[in-house]
Amino acid sequence: MSFSILVALLTLSFSFSSQAEVWTATAKWSPEKEKEFSVWVQKNWGKDFFSKKENKDGSANIFQGLRVDCADTVYSSRVIFAYLHSLPFAMNDASGGKKLITNSMTRWDSKSEKEKIRNFLVYVYNMVSTKSMHNDTYPVKVSRETIVPGSIILTTEKNHHSWVIKNIFPTGIPHLVFNSTVGAYSGPLLQERKSWPNGDWVFEGNATPEGNAGVRYWRKESELKLPAWQVSGYSEEQYAIKPGKWKYDLQKTLQSTEESTQQTATRLIENICADIQQRIDAVKESETFLKSVGYRCMSEEEFDNYSTPSRDRRLADEIIYLRNFLKTLVQDRNELSLDQKTWQQLKIVFPNLTETIATESQNQKRTVTSSSSLCRAKHYSRGQGIDKSIDLAEVKRRLFTNRLSSNPNHPPEVRFGEDVNIKNSCPSWGNLKLSYVE
Repeated sequence: MSFSILVALLTLSFSFSSQAEVWTATAKWSPEKEKEFSVWVQKNWGKDFFSKKENKDGSANIFQGLRVDCADTVYSSRVIFAYLHSLPFAMNDASGGKKLITNSMTRWDSKSEKEKIRNFLVYVYNMVSTKSMHNDTYPVKVSRETIVPGSIILTTEKNHHSWVIKNIFPTGIPHLVFNSTVGAYSGPLLQERKSWPNGDWVFEGNATPEGNAGVRYWRKESELKLPAWQVSGYSEEQYAIKPGKWKYDLQKTLQSTEESTQQTATRLIENICADIQQRIDAVKESETFLKSVGYRCMSEEEFDNYSTPSRDRRLADEIIYLRNFLKTLVQDRNELSLDQKTWQQLKIVFPNLTETIATESQNQKRTVTSSSSLCRAKHYSRGQGIDKSIDLAEVKRRLFTNRLSSNPNHPPEVRFGEDVNIKNSCPSWGNLKLSYVE
């Protein structure tokens, strides 16, 4: 065989081999690449990542239309960055296999490049969950150097939720990107919030390292099979913080400048408004599903997908956080640090700060939305076939008087606490009772 023929055959063989992989890694992870990952997440990771048609440079978004839940969102950020920058990606096999799942998989070798990466992502989505995420990450020290864009937040298994940290503002507040459980009718939009989640909820059930909750970062491929405590950078510092103080301590440690009173109020209100709209969207998705199946009772799996007890707990936590912030201002006689419009709006939401939030809500009059309402939104009423207006004051009143329903078998008007009578003979699963820490 001539030398030229041998070279041609070797070249052809290499070409076939490289085409067989999902993508070929020509670069290696390094501290510099990790910094590039952080910058990329900060600049590119957002709620429209899977819904936009084009990227910032005008190229087609090949990931458009993918639907992801909270765990999928976390893994997507790492997989897609690795793909776009020709870096290797590896994770543990969440199904229990001993081999790693990597970009070198060859099961889609007959597909186009776009089909390969999309198929690989869906394969990952079908495998991962918040239960497996701790095997691919590790808890980090609380510092500006270790909590960076691209880090993740994971709750205990009890609440099974996760977020990607898009950015850490100079005030020590994070910008988080996440999603809720994906359903058959959910769209590709992700969700965002600008605050630390409640530590009591993040660490609920197990505030020790074995609970796997807190801020975490991605393991190196060489450390994926190690016990977590042997991974370089591993720290148990977060678990020494009481869950109730966790978010306050993180903010204080990570801040380089203080947030003004008005900035804090505006941010907290924006978060609550986003939570209310996300609940409306979740209930709308549940209603679409019920309509598609003839309004039959949901199965246990369907019930788990469409019920909202955790979402309602998070909404309650956000409202209580805003209320406690306002109580502190009043106690310190510092309410004038808010602009007059914001102060008047919040007085409607919280008319009596000296009472418990349950008593205050019980004595609170029903509010009608107006141009000055906070968080004006519309939810659907199946019985009337119309959208009905609601605002923060009314959502808060209904939430803390147990009028809102987390049960996905209920029609939307009941889910949002309208005063209607309805018979429901469908079975329920899980604890739907609202719990919160005031």
